[in-house]
Amino acid sequence: MKERPSFMRIVGLLTLLGGSTFASMGALYGNPSKAAVGVVFSGLMIVGGALLMWNGRQRTITAEQPGDDLLILESARRRRGRVSAFDVASDTGLNIELVEPALDRLVQKGLCEILSTNAGQRMYRFADFETDVAPEVKKRERQSESR
Repeated sequence: MKERPSFMRIVGLLTLLGGSTFASMGALYGNPSKAAVGVVFSGLMIVGGALLMWNGRQRTITAEQPGDDLLILESARRRRGRVSAFDVASDTGLNIELVEPALDRLVQKGLCEILSTNAGQRMYRFADFETDVAPEVKKRERQSESR
């Protein structure tokens, strides 16, 4: 999925282009006695534009919506406390690149823990949701055994 450029990235790109244009125009038509000022100014514009583009990318990737945690918790509840990043993304429609950092934040908050499967897949265990559905699961298991 292609990410849309953020406002910061667009401003950074325009600043970067403006600084480059200013530098090239100054080199071609500038007054040699004022060349140092032009070089410093255009250099600042280029560096500033690059930083704005980089900062805009960081914000785009780590953007968190207020309801994301609730969507993730609902997915974990429906799946009886064990989910992968792919499970959550498919259940919630969230971008897969945002799901894993969000799950890691929930680990840091102590809401879940990371498990590894035999195949090396990262699973997230929400113990509270396992106990909430345990009686329901046991009841279904007893019913299937009696058949």
